[in-house]
Amino acid sequence: MMNSCKSTTRNTLAALLFSVAPAILAGPSALAADVPLFSPDSYGLAVLPLNESLGKSADTIAKQGNIFEPLSQLRKDDPLRVRARAIGRLDILVEKAGKKSLVTCTATIISADLLLTNYHCIPGKQGKIVKASLLLDYEKSDGSGTTRIPVEPRALEGDAGLDYALARMLGPVPSDISPLKLSTHSVKPREQLLMIHHPAGQTKKMSRFKCLASKSTPQKGPYVRHICESLPGSSGGILFNTSTGAVGLHHSGGLDKNDPDSFNKGTLLARLVASSRTLKKLVRHIAAPKKPLPSLSGPKNARNTGSTGNTGNINDLLENAQKKQADTSSHINDMLSQP
Repeated sequence: MMNSCKSTTRNTLAALLFSVAPAILAGPSALAADVPLFSPDSYGLAVLPLNESLGKSADTIAKQGNIFEPLSQLRKDDPLRVRARAIGRLDILVEKAGKKSLVTCTATIISADLLLTNYHCIPGKQGKIVKASLLLDYEKSDGSGTTRIPVEPRALEGDAGLDYALARMLGPVPSDISPLKLSTHSVKPREQLLMIHHPAGQTKKMSRFKCLASKSTPQKGPYVRHICESLPGSSGGILFNTSTGAVGLHHSGGLDKNDPDSFNKGTLLARLVASSRTLKKLVRHIAAPKKPLPSLSGPKNARNTGSTGNTGNINDLLENAQKKQADTSSHINDMLSQP
């Protein structure tokens, strides 16, 4: 365990939440990661009824709006909110010793049929996964406007040390939701960040108040240390840099408000891309240079009609280029199946 990360309660809600047996990650620098526990009867619901013993935990999140800001407060056409539609709540029904329970994490659509989450969520150590699903667009408190996609209850690929897993979705993604593009940029100490997640299984939130990379974030290595507020259920949340590029995968806590040297922890997406054959193919395909556009000068013998003469031709070319870019996700499956 990291000496600088103390096992202390981060806030009232974290103290009230149940957690299943922590999934201890491989390696000496691993941290314990908790997931919130709900009644198995709640599986399939958007709004999760909180157990009476959890007290006013939902009110706690609501009152901490400066820490857990609702993503719905952004305009619908805000670039960050549009990109964040690929991020949803991962609901996992597990069974252990004959007893079922519902645990929640956060997961992100990264291709036409793949999602990215934590290894301690899928396959996890909470028990045998009975079924799993991804809840999208859970932004309203009444749960309206959501879409649920069944998820294969096993990891297609993953690593316990880096705490990541890829799982396959068993249903179509809404056509107006685009997979999130992964960045391969590093994170600098004290760099400004933002995290999008589903803390405690609640509506989609963003942590950006005092959300920074820790001063002890290593320049080299697979992890990013950060001080962005999180809770059980935030596991699998995505860390963005100031240009809204996805740079990290949050996986564990440890932040103590009374300890300036403590931090939460995630894995750099750059390291995941470097380690994963699937992600490497995915990023390479998306980042591949486009073919040069045809010359806009027209035939050599054509008479120069001025700046308005080529307007229609330019618009056609731009429209075709945009259509090709929009079709990228539909070809990702073919690309991933290649050796």
